[in-house]
Amino acid sequence: MIWEGAIAFFGLLLLLAIVPGPTDAMVVAQAVRRGYGAAWGVIVGVVLADWLMIALVLVGFEVWVDFFELHQRFLVWISALLLTGLAISIFRSAGRTETEAEPAGNGGVRSGLAGGFLVTFVDPEALAFYCGVLPTFVSPGEVGLGETVFLGGVVSVLICGVKGTYAWLAVHGIRSKMAPRTQKTVLRGVALVMLAMAGWIILR
Repeated sequence: MIWEGAIAFFGLLLLLAIVPGPTDAMVVAQAVRRGYGAAWGVIVGVVLADWLMIALVLVGFEVWVDFFELHQRFLVWISALLLTGLAISIFRSAGRTETEAEPAGNGGVRSGLAGGFLVTFVDPEALAFYCGVLPTFVSPGEVGLGETVFLGGVVSVLICGVKGTYAWLAVHGIRSKMAPRTQKTVLRGVALVMLAMAGWIILR
């Protein structure tokens, strides 16, 4: 693996990760609704999806790219439908927001993990990034197991750092400081943003 290429890839990924996207909206919503622990369920789901995409690209690059090109439009609709369903769920739950965060519970963490994984894994931008951008920095055929683990590890640190910051800000800046009515407004705003993202995914 060419380390200069890997460093350039990580720098680009960090810049893209800072820009808020669908999973960031999910992290904020979970943090406001159920607290910090539930938000980390979403983050872990995102990390697992990124690990899987990295492995698929580096191990079976040509097959994965062909699959992506063949089913791209189908994946776009799946991504949009997932975002729409999650947005509706968040909008409805806004009316049930309490002053204190709901306990995440196993169900809340599992649903967050599944949502984070699915939204990331069928996200056309994430797929295009790993299928189109990663191979320009790192040659799939030249990367061994240790280097793949290193790539996945650094990606995990970047994702956890950025999204963990969003979760912390949501808990300490919204959940702890704002009145329940304001929290409801924020959650509904997040839901509307996710609906807008779903529409943008379909129309672009």
